[in-house]
Amino acid sequence: PSSESTTRDPSELLPRLCHLVRSETGYGFNLHSERSRPGQYIRALDPGSSADRAGLKPQDRLIE
Repeated sequence: PSSESTTRDPSELLPRLCHLVRSETGYGFNLHSERSRPGQYIRALDPGSSADRAGLKPQDRLIE
């Protein structure tokens, strides 16, 4: 496992609104899912992308 896949304390997990604007190359993140965890998770961010500027981080879960 990479250092990005560390488990966060549930008390640190708070929902936040991130407004993304799609650029010519997309939003700038890769998604992944795991059978043991529901939902889609951010795997990696492109430096300087919309997702990076909006404050998304690896292992954030998309809910909407």
